[in-house]
Amino acid sequence: MSFSGKVIGSEGVGILGVFYSFYNFTSFLLGSGFRDYLSRKIVELKAKGESEKIKDLVDESFTYISLVFLLSILFFLILKDLLLKKFFNNDFFILFGAFLVHFFSIFSSIGIGFLIGKRLFYAFSLVNILKGLFFLLFGFFYFIKGIDRINLFIVVYILSELSNFLFFLFYLIYLKRSFLFKINLNFLKGGIFSMGFSNTLIQSYFSYPILLLKLKNVADDLIGNFTAEISIFQAVKLLFNSYFVPVYPHISSSYYEGKRKKFFRTIVLSSILIFISLVFFTIFIVSIGKSFLHLFFPKNKFKFYTDEFLLLSLSLLFYLFSRFFSRVFFAIKKEGIVFKNLLLWLLILTLPFFIIDFKNKIIFLLSLNSFATFINALIFTVFFIRIFSLKGSIPFKEERLKDEDFC
Repeated sequence: MSFSGKVIGSEGVGILGVFYSFYNFTSFLLGSGFRDYLSRKIVELKAKGESEKIKDLVDESFTYISLVFLLSILFFLILKDLLLKKFFNNDFFILFGAFLVHFFSIFSSIGIGFLIGKRLFYAFSLVNILKGLFFLLFGFFYFIKGIDRINLFIVVYILSELSNFLFFLFYLIYLKRSFLFKINLNFLKGGIFSMGFSNTLIQSYFSYPILLLKLKNVADDLIGNFTAEISIFQAVKLLFNSYFVPVYPHISSSYYEGKRKKFFRTIVLSSILIFISLVFFTIFIVSIGKSFLHLFFPKNKFKFYTDEFLLLSLSLLFYLFSRFFSRVFFAIKKEGIVFKNLLLWLLILTLPFFIIDFKNKIIFLLSLNSFATFINALIFTVFFIRIFSLKGSIPFKEERLKDEDFC
């Protein structure tokens, strides 16, 4: 996004931001729940010595993907005029690109659920690294050549997601060379409801507000400037994600092994780390905000808004707490708590934004988002205390000193 911002300006970044937010939101809604469901199911089958049933999951996945492909075509055809007018500036190529990337991303999300073993994980990591370099190379090339056609940037998104699609397509063919259409209601229930919806809102936290602004006809240049500030927080979010990845299994194992002290210590230390890190980050960026933003986005096309930045920082703090606790509840199979709480976040953020008309729609949206994520974090904390303050909430098991070490 940084190289593109230097060429296409705030209006172009706004168009790309809406494009990315749209396919990111729709693909997570239809794919992310299956990713987690498949990962859990495969581990369960391997533990039971029933690895041959993984091939049934491949059939069920291809059946679902085929159904999604057909329904997506109908969705984009029926709502073509509305989508073109509201999201894609009446540019059919951007609409077509959104459809392709939407489908490729769904396929990849489901494919990730089948990652088995270190070799495959390393292979997929290599694909993602190459995809990142692909973005960087083309971004730099467009910047050097002064290319500012939005459609050419859309092509880069399509090709990068196509690489992941092909990777998982060949891998699933390798797992099972012939396919049968097989519908499993438990498979659909496990992937779409609760977990899928919750993952969508968690993963699309920055995408959904951009779509709301576009629906309220906020100008593309304002959305672009907003997207530029969001990109800073996206980087912070990725840093925390890299920390959360090894911590989640740590929490799950300590819970199911009955290591109460280890479980609570991980929760407390992680919460303190989130708070302190984000406070220092906010102070640092606010003090040099303009200089930092203009390292990546040209000064004459982008402006640093301190109020927006502080509201984004506050909502990100509550979001990180919410995401952390939501994964704790996923780990102990309390998905219902996450589903209901995130549904509340959606309602608090969406309804007032469309009912009440404020002059500065971005500040109003960010204020609503900060309040909604605060309520989310508060409810998660209350449920956590309520559940785990009870005696026997974690099965007791004798702990050894070497198992209590937090790493």
